[in-house]
Formats: sequence, C-alpha cells, structure tokens
Amino acid sequence: MKNFKISISIISGLVVGCIGFLLFLINENTKMLEQKNLLNAKIQEARNAQREIDKVQAEVNRLDMETTEIEKMVPVHDEQPLSLIKQMTLLANQLQLKNAEFTYRGNFPDTVGAALENRGLEGEEGGLPVMAASAAQDGLAVQRLIVQMRFEGNFKQADDFFKKLFTLGRLVSVERIRMERDEKIMPRQKITLIIIAYSFLK
Repeated sequence: MKNFKISISIISGLVVGCIGFLLFLINENTKMLEQKNLLNAKIQEARNAQREIDKVQAEVNRLDMETTEIEKMVPVHDEQPLSLIKQMTLLANQLQLKNAEFTYRGNFPDTVGAALENRGLEGEEGGLPVMAASAAQDGLAVQRLIVQMRFEGNFKQADDFFKKLFTLGRLVSVERIRMERDEKIMPRQKITLIIIAYSFLK
C-alpha cells in the first residue's frame, strides 16, 4: 500500500512536471510567435518605407531630368550665347548660306520690342541698345540674349534654316526678319534676323 502511494506520488509529480513543461513550451512558443509577428510587421514597415523612398527617388530623378532639359533650353549664367552662335554657324554652312555673319547685341528687357519697332533693326547710331533683363521667376532672373544674323540666301534656304533652328535644343525666337532685294546676287536675297535666346541669372 505504501509502495502504491509512492508510485501515485511519483506519477502525479511527473504529470504535473509534464504539464508545467508543456505550459512553459506553450508560453515560449507564444512569445516567439509574438516576436515573429512583430518582426514581420517591422519588415513590412521597412518595405513600405523603401517603396516610399523609391517613389521619392524616382520623383527626384524625374525632376533632375526635367531640370537638365530646361537648362539645355535656357542655360544658367550664359551671358553670351557663344555655343548657340557656333551651332547656327554650322547650320548656315550646312545649308550653304552665303556670307553668314553673327553679331551679339547684348541683353534686352521684355519692353525692347517696341523700341526695336520704332528704331529699326540697327537702332540708334548703328547698334541696338544694350539693356539689362529684369524678369524674375523663382529667384531666377530671365535674361534675353540678342543675336543679329545676316546672310544671303533664297526663300527655301531661309525656310530650312528656321525649321532647323528650332530643333537645336535651345529656346529661341525670331523677333524680326528683313529681306533686301539685290539684283547682283539674285536669286538670293540679303536677309537680316534678330534672334532671341534666353538665360537664367541667379
């Protein structure tokens, strides 16, 4: 009888120990699951943050590309449009324009159009007046760069020049065109252009 009681005590102790160990395992497993879920949540947050970072980086890249394109069209601190004049010189040679000449005339404000209309292409005393630009946008002042071009050519050559001029990647406008008939060079004509390029000044 005494041995039986001892056996029951031992078995009871083992059962209690097993139950306790099982509860310990369940508790540890629960903690591990909680930690795993927390880790998964953090991983998901990190992935979401990375996606947002990727979106921001993509937007930054897009803006950088747009800025690069804009600066090609309207360079910063291009006080004399020498690269544009070089491009136009190559274009004039390509189209076989005769006696092409380029003269940089300086910087003009937006109000110069009326003055040019009143004074003519050459302006007073044989030269266009030089004035500073004043339009300010987003901390940048827009400067108008005036180039006078003279050449001899026919209507077809002039038309081809205009078409190609606007494909050079630089923002330009042709403000004035003057054609002079000269019997000595027919069928060519003497053509004078006022070409406006633009530059940002910080």
